[in-house]
Amino acid sequence: MSKLLIEASIPVQASLSNVFDAVADFHRRAAWSPWLCAEPDAKVTISEDGCSVGATYVWEGEVIGAGDLQRVEVDQNRILKERLRIRKPFPSQSDITFTFEPQGEGALVTWRMDGSWPWFLFFMKAQIQTVIWMDFQRGLKMLKDYVETGEVHSSSSIPGIRSNPRMQVVGIRRKVPYEQINQIMSELYSRLPEEFARAGLPTEDHPVAVYHEFNMKERIFDLTAGFIVSEIPASVPAPLSQCTIPAGKTFNVEHAGSYRHLGNGWFTMMFHARHRKLKQCSSGAFELYLSSGENQPDSEIRTLICMPLR
Repeated sequence: MSKLLIEASIPVQASLSNVFDAVADFHRRAAWSPWLCAEPDAKVTISEDGCSVGATYVWEGEVIGAGDLQRVEVDQNRILKERLRIRKPFPSQSDITFTFEPQGEGALVTWRMDGSWPWFLFFMKAQIQTVIWMDFQRGLKMLKDYVETGEVHSSSSIPGIRSNPRMQVVGIRRKVPYEQINQIMSELYSRLPEEFARAGLPTEDHPVAVYHEFNMKERIFDLTAGFIVSEIPASVPAPLSQCTIPAGKTFNVEHAGSYRHLGNGWFTMMFHARHRKLKQCSSGAFELYLSSGENQPDSEIRTLICMPLR
């Protein structure tokens, strides 16, 4: 078995006891699970006492696989330890630890996994570590919203496969670290109208982001944030650039909710595409932003995530 050690943290503006209780109770885990969001109808069985040593959380789904968690240690407001056993898609075992530390008027939560992965997947170790780390990041962001506001605005639906025309895009191409993507994307879309005006281009109401590549090891996206345009001029002045989304079929997932939770939509797309044995072509996946207007409530934001198919 190949060893894995993964850790992620987030500050939460709530009392230490409130944060601890939200994590300790398996009956509340569905509200911020980074995996169950891809298959909300998966079968989940939780012991009557979901908080104490010996409590169990068992899941089984067609898309997210099957496994169980067992609570092995509780140190009130400080540490929770769980034993994770995955049965599908590949058998593995890991030790899960949550630690809680006071931070100002809130708490710092750290999610750690110390485990193993099947030996025949050793060549994918770096990729697996990045994917699980991103899962932890998604889960902690939802936990933060859940504890601080009492709700998480993030859900995904699957329109399925559809045909798209060829689309021309003008925008700004950047390499963006995963941890900074929300901030940098906001800055880019705030800047684009000014750059379009300077170039004498109309700002058309079809915002899009094209993801050309993701460096798994460095956790960096190569992307273009821009607008779909009806015509591209002969030359586009810097910092603007152009790219084309080829005509063809895409597998689509619509995410409803905050942009900071868009990763849940991507996770849903990837796992459902794998379940359906769909393969991405060489073109980059892209996001179409269906909502318009500034200061829109999270509950009204809609984003279509599209994976071009072979």
